[in-house]
Amino acid sequence: MTSAYGALTNETQSYVRYFSDAERVVVLNETYVSFLKSITTEDIKGVLFADHLCCFTSSDEIVGSYECIAERDTHGLTRNQGLIRITASTNGKIDSTQFATTLDSLVNFNLETISQTYVEKTTSVDNVSTRTVSINRTIDGYEASREVVENNKATFEKFYYTEKCLDGFLSEGASLLLQRLMVKRGLKIYFESVGLDSECHPCMISYIYLSDRTLPVGKQEVRVNGYERTVHSTVGLPWSWQAYFMADGHLILRLQVGSPIVIKVQEVPERFVQDQFLEQPEIPRPEFNWRDDMELYSRFLSQKDAIKADYLLYLRNHPVVKEMLSDFLQALLMHKPDNTIEFAVEFFKGFSSYGLPTKLHVSTHN
Repeated sequence: MTSAYGALTNETQSYVRYFSDAERVVVLNETYVSFLKSITTEDIKGVLFADHLCCFTSSDEIVGSYECIAERDTHGLTRNQGLIRITASTNGKIDSTQFATTLDSLVNFNLETISQTYVEKTTSVDNVSTRTVSINRTIDGYEASREVVENNKATFEKFYYTEKCLDGFLSEGASLLLQRLMVKRGLKIYFESVGLDSECHPCMISYIYLSDRTLPVGKQEVRVNGYERTVHSTVGLPWSWQAYFMADGHLILRLQVGSPIVIKVQEVPERFVQDQFLEQPEIPRPEFNWRDDMELYSRFLSQKDAIKADYLLYLRNHPVVKEMLSDFLQALLMHKPDNTIEFAVEFFKGFSSYGLPTKLHVSTHN
């Protein structure tokens, strides 16, 4: 497909780009696909918790904080109750430059992204830069927008992707949840998936298992498993992140290769223990035949006779009922209608106190 570009003003530029099926960047690993299909609801529930870490410089000075929370989405409508919301944020300051990032992602239990918004803001003495990337699931693929505002100059781009182009797409939020699942399930293979680079271009994302190791946390040593996630951009250099997790999925250390900032915990987090519920016991219902109970059967016969006597008394006191039913049966046998119910409705309309019109104009009396 072709690309369409057009500038709006000198201060704001807007571009639109379409990515077709032919621009698919990777074929998914069968083991990875099988792993995704094997994820159960209980697996997802086991990784719904919060991580709280600090940002450190190379001199071990705290300059910021990092937080990642995965939880069931409770703000949507009823149809959204099967979704997971992943939120992550980083805040800090290096020298005179402040930085902040926020991520809000909504994924389903198959790790398919429904929506995601990522905001990155950098503030220095003479410059303010904000980059916002939003992506949403559509009927036949995805659509994304990327806005960069730097010193009041804005660039806005719109992207459309076919479903096949982003087959196996893993957003940033889905990746955060996936890595917790990989640790808990012990997935130790190399695999590739599809993602978007910083320019919103489809690209390959690779995952490499970094083996297990021991990391010092405070006065303790913690056994962790690591993964390296690399975004292989089609328009720039690859970016890599390394992350180390405890066996329960809690993040202990995270760093971007080449960055002076290291994100790590100050103390060992409390191990996540998923609530366990006993299965509801199946209590068999005892077989009971009331006819075998002499007292109940005797009461039934007495009640039955009393009801029949009451019916007969009513008919004797209201002889018109017998005449009305006799007329109805006679009319029914004369007309032999295909729809008995509709015929009965029309017949008894004539007895209504409201004088409802009827389609029947018959007399059963000679």
